[in-house]
Amino acid sequence: MVYALKKCAICSAAITSPFFVCADCVRKYGLGPNWRQWPAWAKRLCVDHNRWRRSERRQLANESHTEGAVAYYNMVCYGEYNEDGV
Repeated sequence: MVYALKKCAICSAAITSPFFVCADCVRKYGLGPNWRQWPAWAKRLCVDHNRWRRSERRQLANESHTEGAVAYYNMVCYGEYNEDGV
């Protein structure tokens, strides 16, 4: 199952795929646009979270490439559902 993709590394709220943290956590913890300037704890969370995301992407890629699996992958990763599975 997919847990890390599209989730905030801090609070697990829904986010857009390329980001690691949600807008609320950015404001709450004062995280700027340059993650290299973030506190050590936030950097560590993002490194761990990114590892988890890569693992889930690899797991999804290795799963069946049936039409249903491809449609599910598209929905999870890109937020869109394509009925023909392509």
